[in-house]
Amino acid sequence: MAPTTNPPSPDTHPPFALNEAQPGGIPTPLPDTPLTIIFLLLFTLALILSLLAHHLDLKPPRPPRLLPSLVMTFTLTCLGALATRLAWTYNPTNLHLEIASTILTRAAPILLLNANLLLARRFLRDYALAAIFCAVASLVMGVSVQAGAYYTREERGLREGREIGLVADCIRVAVAVVPVVAVGVGGWVFPCPVRELGERERARFRARRGMVCGVGALLTVEEGFWTGVAFEGRGVGSRAWFLSRAAFYCFGFLVEVVVVYWFLAARVDSRFRLRPRGARKTGVPDGPEEEISRSERLRDRVNTEVEVFGDSG
Repeated sequence: MAPTTNPPSPDTHPPFALNEAQPGGIPTPLPDTPLTIIFLLLFTLALILSLLAHHLDLKPPRPPRLLPSLVMTFTLTCLGALATRLAWTYNPTNLHLEIASTILTRAAPILLLNANLLLARRFLRDYALAAIFCAVASLVMGVSVQAGAYYTREERGLREGREIGLVADCIRVAVAVVPVVAVGVGGWVFPCPVRELGERERARFRARRGMVCGVGALLTVEEGFWTGVAFEGRGVGSRAWFLSRAAFYCFGFLVEVVVVYWFLAARVDSRFRLRPRGARKTGVPDGPEEEISRSERLRDRVNTEVEVFGDSG
């Protein structure tokens, strides 16, 4: 996990400052304040747009909305991470703000990982649930050891906590790459039976598969960066490109902003909805041959079973 660059605290009571470096280091008014404000505005706008899209989709029938809820919760978590980092900028000795900012910054991407796994589940079905469980487990492991490291100076405990943190980081990388391998490589080696679909449906299928793989690749880059930094384990005062503020914001919040706005632009909440089994037998419109009003096309058109998997029976 990624400790801070604070010098060791002379205080004999926890929390204690850690003795390893992390990207970004201790924030300073320049350049952290303007950068943090920019990302706060971007995530706030994303939250407003997510709420607006969610409100427009609330028409009967109202299916479960786990995916948009994950994205909105992620956005709120990022806002909390940025707000605490901004407060930490003007209170650099406040370890409580440091702990909050560090934990929220590393916990937020887990929500995006799970959101992309839910999208991959449109292709993988229930096989993605195991990866979701691993992502949640890595979150619990990572947050526990990250927070615990601030409250002990026992060498053995810190060493064991670091090892657990590295395992959690590796799990996160593996979870991030699952959609890329399963949907991208797996879809190429074992293509879905879409030969009976029209050209429009095949294009939509490829676009959705490309988005899942693209988001997975971005999240893999982010998690791989943080994992590499954790394995490097540089001491306080070390200087390297991956410890700079540019690396911290580019491999962290910038990647996450791109993913969130990609989700918004693609309207993934409605277009990746899992249809209940047997819906085709109950008269639910299934393709262009069915009668669908213009408003339903704009609001309720979803990625159906046939469009993703083909009419394989």
